[in-house]
Formats: sequence, structure tokens, C-alpha cells
Amino acid sequence: MSAEKQSVEPARDGKIPEEDPVAPIPHFPSEYKGDIKDELGGIEADAGSLEEEELEESIRLVPKIVRELVSMDDDPTLPTVTFRYFVLSTIFVALGAVISQISWFRTTSASYSMFFVQIVSYWLGNLMARVLPAKDVNLGFFKFSLNPGPFSIKEHVLITLAASAGATSNLGEIIVSVKDIFYDEKMHPLAAIFLMWATIWTGYSFAAIGRNFLLYDPDLIWPSALMQTALYRTLRGEGQSLDVSKKQIRVFWLVLAGVFFWTFLPEYAFPFTSSLAVLCWFAPHNDTVKFVSSGLGGMGFLNFTLNWSNITSNIMVAPWWTQVISFVAFVVSVWILVPIAHFTGAWNGNAFPIMSNRLFTANGTRYPFTELTDEKGQFKQETFDRLGNVYMSTYNLWGIFFGYATFLSAFVQIFLFGRKKIWATIQHLRQRKQHSFKDRLNVLMSAYEEVPLWWYITLFICCFSTMLILIHTQDLYLPWWTYIVGVVLGGLTVVPMGFIYAISAYQVSTGTWNELM
Repeated sequence: MSAEKQSVEPARDGKIPEEDPVAPIPHFPSEYKGDIKDELGGIEADAGSLEEEELEESIRLVPKIVRELVSMDDDPTLPTVTFRYFVLSTIFVALGAVISQISWFRTTSASYSMFFVQIVSYWLGNLMARVLPAKDVNLGFFKFSLNPGPFSIKEHVLITLAASAGATSNLGEIIVSVKDIFYDEKMHPLAAIFLMWATIWTGYSFAAIGRNFLLYDPDLIWPSALMQTALYRTLRGEGQSLDVSKKQIRVFWLVLAGVFFWTFLPEYAFPFTSSLAVLCWFAPHNDTVKFVSSGLGGMGFLNFTLNWSNITSNIMVAPWWTQVISFVAFVVSVWILVPIAHFTGAWNGNAFPIMSNRLFTANGTRYPFTELTDEKGQFKQETFDRLGNVYMSTYNLWGIFFGYATFLSAFVQIFLFGRKKIWATIQHLRQRKQHSFKDRLNVLMSAYEEVPLWWYITLFICCFSTMLILIHTQDLYLPWWTYIVGVVLGGLTVVPMGFIYAISAYQVSTGTWNELM
């Protein structure tokens, strides 16, 4: 943020100052700026308590659920990139990176929850705000304050974003790991680091595509971000009266304590409650029924669990209709299609364990796939003819099929339900009128300068060049033209998959399609 923007003082009533808050932002056409400032001046901050017809137009443009969870006020002068931010984000990124990397090599992984980061960073941030001296540190070329004041919500959000970005596994590590584990080829550490940097930063450069199509439209509510926003504000007692905020915090602690103590029951005292196979109770000696009902190596039909660690938290984030569709899809695929295919012998699947993720030969032994390539990475056709085709479990085969189907369905979804929005955005871009949205949140964001487009382009060029150099100098088993195809395909998927995630909190998996590429 520029020094000029940081020096802007907010009005005492909490509203945006009058120094033309919409002037710096490029996605507001100039002919609307005067109207937006007039509307902004007459908007009440507590919009959630008003009836729909009583709201100003710019408030009504914001979906109701967003109005109830997101603040309609903003203070551009709050501290952001502070000493506290660097200390806490470094701690949480390092901790999360270790946990995520170790878990990546395990079948059963330990997730690194961002809600944990949100809660603990809030405590530590407030602690640092109380104990650190308000002292300026001068490094000659740079000066900063150890304690610029109360721990702000913007610092809190930035710490969580840093942990989310830096503490998750990097797909570039797959190349490094596969070369080491399966082909006994050690990659130079510096080359491996640049490989993973280039991989993830290419994705960040694609944010320029998503920004134009997915960020400004108020109808794209981003349910997962709304849940985190609710937690930010609840911890700080914002958006509600003091009594309501205290009650929310009390409920939070009671639920946390209950979940904590309950965990000891299924994990230690009564492990059988982790997998309650109802059908097995009625036919304990029937092998087929046990296979169908068991959740430990079986299909898990009508299998229930009382172990909270076995339950995903996504159901608390996704909208109701997303949960229904996901459950119906699970029932159709896992409880109907997979058993039919397995017991009828489709693709010879009944000769192998139904849930196995291994590769098999025709006689059921593990497939020696490392013998299919020579020391130069070239495919050995004679060896493949001798070993025969690769066989997989029924569940694995269906997973691959639905992986392809899900990937392609993202493009069908955006064509059927999002093409009008995409076309309208393209028209705005062609007319140099990026997103003339007049809702309250877009107006609030007008106090901040946009990240220049050339930053994204420069980042992409650096990553693209780095990858081409690595492909040329390292044995990555990847032709340069294949990399270009992958980059183009990745850019094309940003909007379709981002659109689905923005409205449903459902993240389309691209792993199967990436493996095909």
C-alpha cells in the first residue's frame, strides 16, 4: 500500500473518508464514481439488522448471507505487514510445512487445520501486542515498530493466509520423490527448490485470470471464506452485541471441550465405535456381508462412526445443496456401481482387493513398473509385452473414471450456468471497464490499489523460464512441449474450477487428469 493511502484518516463514524475512495481502483468506470460515493455516504454500517427494502441499493447487491457474516466497514489505516505478522507467519508456516510434508507420504495423514492457525494466532498476536514494547527498530535502510498498537484483524487474516499458502504440500515434490524412491535418482537440492518454487508460483501468476472473472462479482460468495470470516469476527466480538459475542465464545469453548474429551472414547476406551458396521451385527459369519458392511478394508455400506477424526469438516463449510449432491454421488458410486462392477468381474476386478491402490499383473502379483523404462527414461516395449497389461482394483478404476468425468464436468458447468457472467466480464474487459460492480464491498475495496498486471506477467515469465531450464538440465522425464501443454491447460481450468469452488466450496480434483497429461 502506498504511503498516501496509509495516511488517509477514517471518519469518526467508521465510514470511508471523503478523499475519493473509488478513484484508485481500475475496475470502476469513472462515470459511476460520483454515484457510488453518494450512495456510500448514506449507508448504515449495521446492514444486517435492516429489512431488505430498507437497505441502500449498494447493500442489496451483496447477498444476504454475505451481509450477515462480513463487515460493511473498513479502516484502511489498520496495520497489516508488521513485525508480529512476520514472526507468527514464519512459525505457522514452518510447523505446517513439516506436518504436511510428513503426512503426504502416509496413507492416513494428519491434517494441518487453518482453524487451528486462526485461533492460536489470535491469542499469540494479542499476547505480543501486550508484552512487546512500542519501540522503533532502525536498520538503516528500513525502520519498523515492534508494537504498532492493538493486534488488528488484518494482521490476523494475513497470518492465516501465509500459513495456508506456505504450509500446504507442493505438487513439485512428487517429481523429486518419485525420482528418489522409485528410480534411485537424486535431484540436486537447489534444482529441487527451484522446481517447487516455479511450480507453485506459476499458480500464483494465474491469479490474474481468476481475479478478473471470480473476485469482484458479489454473487460469488466463496462459502469457505465466509466461514473463516465468521470466526475472525466472533473471536473479536464484532458484528453482534457484547452479550451475543460472549455467548458465541462460550458455545465455542463448550463444543471444543466436548470434542476434546469425547475423542478419548473412540480412540482409546471404545475403539469399536470408530466403525459401527450394522449389517455385520446381524450376519457376523457371512463373509460377503462383512465385506460389504465393514469400513475397515470393506465397502462401508451402512457403516457409521462416532469418531470425530473420521468425519471431514467440509460438511460445515459447504452449502446444503452441495452436501446433498456429494452424498448422492457417493452412494451411487461407492455403494452401487463399485459393488456391481466388482462382483460381476468387470475388468477382472474381482481378482484383486477392491480398495487397493496398487498395480497388479494378471496373476495378482505387484506390477514391476520400474522395469518399463531404461536408464534414459525410454519406454521398453519388449518388457511391457512380456509383463502384460496393468490391472487395478475396481475402486481405483472407478476413481480414475470419475476423476476424468469430474474434470470435464467443470467446463460443462461453466458453459451451462456461468457463460453469461463470463461473457459479460469479457465485454467489460474489451471496453476497458473492468467489473462496474457497485456493491458495498467493491466500494470498500476501492481504497486500495490493485496489484499491477505486469507483476503477474513477470512472475509467470520467471517461473516459465525456470521450468524450461530445469527440463533441459535435469532428467525430469518431461519434454518441453508437454510442459507448455500443461501450462496452457492449467490456465484454462482456473475460471471453471474457481467458479465451482466460489459457489459451492467443492474443489474439483485435478490429480487424475494431471497424471494422464
